Amino acid sequence: MPQPDVLAVSEDVRESFQPVLQALPEVRDALAGQQDVVGVRPGYQYPEGGDPVPSVVVAVVPDTTPVSAEELEGRFGVPVSVTDATVEEQLAQMDTAPVAFGTPGGCDRVTARGDAARRGGHRIRAAEAGHL
Repeated sequence: MPQPDVLAVSEDVRESFQPVLQALPEVRDALAGQQDVVGVRPGYQYPEGGDPVPSVVVAVVPDTTPVSAEELEGRFGVPVSVTDATVEEQLAQMDTAPVAFGTPGGCDRVTARGDAARRGGHRIRAAEAGHL
């Protein structure tokens, strides 16, 4: 028996997002490491005066234009929306940036994801420390 307070995605919404979800891994791979691209996720495109359209949403550093929605739409065959990354998306990216940290035996040029680096020592972004 369904629980009324549990959110569920309707079958219609699931079906409308199938092309986007199928293209998402390829788009993510293509934009991995692209400067000023913060994230790639499913979402909606909001055409002026029209209904929301399921699309790939590319979140970018505010006030930058590292990618073109039209070019990505042509390349991947699905609607694409390019938008400013939210503060949360920007902070999440910072938490996964490579870091450099020292060990008790001296300073190593070790890089790791932010979550692994939090287990020991000071967190210094590698780029800021001049190690990248």
